[in-house]
Amino acid sequence: MKDTYDNIKQQYLQDKSNLEKELKIAETNFKTNLDYFKAKLKTEADQVTEKEQKSKLLKNHINEINDYKKTENHQVIAIKNQLKEAKDKYDNDINQVWKNQNQIYIESMKGQYDSKTESKIAKFDSTIESLNKKFGDKIESNNQKVADLRKSETELEVKFLENYQKENDYWEAEIIAIKHFNELTKIKNKIREFKKLNRKFADDLSQKINFINAKKNDYKAKREQKFAAMLNRNKPGNRKWWSNQFLAGVNSGVTKFDQQRHMHAIKTSLIYMMPYTLVAAFWILLNSVILSTSQGGLLHAFGVSETQGLTNFKQIGGLVNNATLGIMGLALSVSIAAVLGDRYKFGKIESGLVGLSAFIIFTPIMTGSLTESGGLDIVGTFVNFAELGSSSMFLAIITGIGGIELYRLFLKPTWLKIKMPKQVPTAVAKSFNVIIPFFLVTFVFASFSFSLLFFAGKNLKEIIEIAVQKPLSSGIESLGGALLIRIIADGLWVFGIHGQNMIGPIVGPVYLQHLTENAALVAQGQDPIWIVTSTFMDSYILPMNNIIIVASLFIFSRRKDHLSIMLVATIPALFNISEPVMFGLPVVLNPILAIPLVLGSQLLTITAYLATSWGFVTPLYVITPWTTPSIIGPYIASGGDIGALFLAMILFGMGIGIYAPFVIVSNVHAKQANPDVVVSRFSSKSKLLFRRAETTRYLNELSEEKKITLKVRERRS
Repeated sequence: MKDTYDNIKQQYLQDKSNLEKELKIAETNFKTNLDYFKAKLKTEADQVTEKEQKSKLLKNHINEINDYKKTENHQVIAIKNQLKEAKDKYDNDINQVWKNQNQIYIESMKGQYDSKTESKIAKFDSTIESLNKKFGDKIESNNQKVADLRKSETELEVKFLENYQKENDYWEAEIIAIKHFNELTKIKNKIREFKKLNRKFADDLSQKINFINAKKNDYKAKREQKFAAMLNRNKPGNRKWWSNQFLAGVNSGVTKFDQQRHMHAIKTSLIYMMPYTLVAAFWILLNSVILSTSQGGLLHAFGVSETQGLTNFKQIGGLVNNATLGIMGLALSVSIAAVLGDRYKFGKIESGLVGLSAFIIFTPIMTGSLTESGGLDIVGTFVNFAELGSSSMFLAIITGIGGIELYRLFLKPTWLKIKMPKQVPTAVAKSFNVIIPFFLVTFVFASFSFSLLFFAGKNLKEIIEIAVQKPLSSGIESLGGALLIRIIADGLWVFGIHGQNMIGPIVGPVYLQHLTENAALVAQGQDPIWIVTSTFMDSYILPMNNIIIVASLFIFSRRKDHLSIMLVATIPALFNISEPVMFGLPVVLNPILAIPLVLGSQLLTITAYLATSWGFVTPLYVITPWTTPSIIGPYIASGGDIGALFLAMILFGMGIGIYAPFVIVSNVHAKQANPDVVVSRFSSKSKLLFRRAETTRYLNELSEEKKITLKVRERRS
C-alpha cells in the first residue's frame, strides 16, 4: 500500500515540476512580448504632437494592451489549470487507493466484526431468556399456590356444608357459618395477594425486557454507524483525518466529563450562589470603600469622620454579610444536594434537607459557657459561625454529594420504605417512604463523624484542610499553579473545548473561597491576603480570550473574514464573552492565533501576579460578575485602587502587542492563499482612487504628459 502511495506521489511531483517549468517559460515570454508591445505603442505615441490626438491615442493604447493581456495570457492560465488538475488528480488517486485498501480491510474484518456483534446480541437474548425463566418460575409457583388455595377453599366449603347440616342447634350452626366465613375470607385475600404479585412480576418482566431490547437496538444502531464510518472515512495519514479523530475522541471525553452528574451539580450550584456573592459584594463595597472614613475610603477623601449614625448604618451591611458570605458553606451544601437530587428525580426540598443535615453533622460543635456583655454566663452547645462560611466549601461539596449518593442507595430497596394506605395523601405517603433512608443516612454520617473524632482526634473539615484544601489552595495561589491553570484552560480552548467551564468545578470553589476570605478580611479592617481569585482571572487574564483579540484585529487585521467576525463579536467581547471570537475567527485549531493566546495568557498572569505580590496594586476582594468589562473590573474589585486600573491598561497594551505580529502574519498568509480575502480598509471612493493610481503608474511609462492625461481621465470619470 505504501509503494502505491509513493508511486502516485512521485508521478504527481514529476508532472508538477514539468508544468512549473512550462509556466515559468510562458510567463517569461508573455512579459517579454508585453514589454515589446508597450515600447512599440510608446514610440507611436511619441510621434504625435497634438495634445488631444495624443490623449486619444493613449486611451486607445491602454485598451489595446488590456485586450492583449486577455488574449495572450491564455497559455499561462491553461498551464495553471493543468497544475490544479494534476493536484486534483493526485488527491483523487490517493483517496481511491485508500478506499480500495480500506474496503479490503473492512471486508476482512467484517466476519470478526459481525461475530462480536452477534456475541453481544446473544448476551442480550440470553439475559431476556433468563429473565423469562426467572419470572416464569415465580409466576408458575404463584399460580400453583393459587390452585392449592382454590382446592382448600372447595374442601372447606364441603366440610362446612357437612357440619352445618349435622348441627341442629341454631347458634352452633351460626358459629360454624362465621368460622367458615373468616377462613374463607383469609383464603380469598391470599389468592388476591398472589394474583397481584403475579401482575407485578409480569409488569417488572415487561419493563426489564423492553429496557434490554432498547439497549440491544441502540447497540446494533451504534455498531452499524461505526461500521459505516469505517467505510466512509478519509485516507490514513491525512492530517485532517487524524485531527478529526483526535478531536472526536477528546470532545467525547470532555462532553462526558462536563455532563458527569457530580461535576454538573458543583458547577450549577456555584451559579446558584451568585446572588449571595453579589449582594455581599455590594455591601462590602459600600461599607469598606464608599462609607469608609479610614485611609483609602471615599468619605475619608472628603474629610468626613466616623459618627454613631454611620456606624449603625454599617451594621446593616454586617448583618447582610453574615447572612450571605457567612453561611456560604451551609448554603452550598443545600444547593449541591438539591441539584444532584433533582438529577436523580428526587424532590429538591428533601434532597436539600439531606445535604443540610449531613453538613451539620460534620460541622465542629463546641460545648461550654459564654459570658454576655452584662456579665451573665450562658452554658450550652455552640457552633462557630465561621465554620458555616466559605472555609467549609469543600466540606459542603463532600457532604452534599455523599449525602445524596447514600440517600439514593438506601431508597432502592422497597423493603426500606414505609407503605401507607391509598387513602393517605400523596405528600404524606412520600414523607413516610423516606423516613428509614433518611434515618440511615444521618446514622452513617454521624457514626463516621464520631469515629473520626474518637480515633483520629480531628473532624472531617480539619482532615479535608490537611489533605486537600490547603495543598490545593497553596498550589493555586502560587505563580506556578496560576500558570498551570491558565495553560490547561487555554490549551482546552485551542482544541475547541470551553476551558473555563472545564476547570471551573475544580478550581472554582478555591477561587471563590479566596475571594470571600479577602472580602471578610477587608470588612474586618484588615488587608486582603489572597492574590489568585476568580476576579483576578476574570479581570486581568480573561480579556486575552476576547476583547484583546478584537482590539488587535481592529488595529492590524486586513482580512474580510476577520472584519465580519469583529462586527458580531465586539459587544460580547466587551463583557468577557469569548465564544464568538474563539469559534468565529476561529482561534480554535488555528496555530497563528493560538500561539499568542497561550503565550499572552502566561505573560499577563506573570505580570499581574508579580505586580500584586510586590505591592504595586491591592489584591482584589470585591466580588464582581465575570461579565464586568476588563478595564473597569480591576478598579471596582480592588475597592477603587487606581493602581489596578493602570495595571489593567498595561496588560491590555501588552496583550495587543503580543497579538500584533501574529495578526500581521495572518494577513500575509491569507494574501498568499487568496488575495481577495485581504482588503485595505478604505471607502469605495478610496478603492477607486487606488485603481486609478495603477493606471497612473502605467501612464508614467508611456509619456511625460502624465499630468495632463490624468486630469482628462479624472474629468471623464
